[in-house]
Amino acid sequence: MKRQSMLVTIGVLCLVGTLAATAAGVQAQTPTGVTDDDVNRIASQLYCPVCENVALEVCPTEACARWREAIREKLAAGWSDQQIMDNFVELYGARVIGTPPKAGFSLMLYVVPPVAAVALAVGAYFILRMYRKGKTAPVTPASAAGRPSEGYRKKLMDDIDKDV
Repeated sequence: MKRQSMLVTIGVLCLVGTLAATAAGVQAQTPTGVTDDDVNRIASQLYCPVCENVALEVCPTEACARWREAIREKLAAGWSDQQIMDNFVELYGARVIGTPPKAGFSLMLYVVPPVAAVALAVGAYFILRMYRKGKTAPVTPASAAGRPSEGYRKKLMDDIDKDV
């Protein structure tokens, strides 16, 4: 009987040891508590440098899986979100961020639309103001517009008489 209880105890200890080793192995796969949500928080702001218009968080390619793992490692190393995004821009160009940078030629994308909207609004204001004050070209009645002047009529008649 002692032998059986000793075997059961050894079996239970082996089982507990195996479970502990498995749990330790699973813990090692997520370095310093970086979760998938942490990785996706950054990956959702980046676009796959290989595929067009596909967010890094949902891209199914092997390259994107490696890039998500690189984000995980950088987060575990203590990098900030902005540092990671800047690193991706440095490596793959500005196309990996969803918005163009606010520098250089791309700055026009942020400046021109508001300036154009203000210019159109100001122009519309002055045109409407001018229209309301009556400063538009005068409209002549149809009867006056259809009748030629006396000088033109006399010249026209002279030309007709010459040709006949």
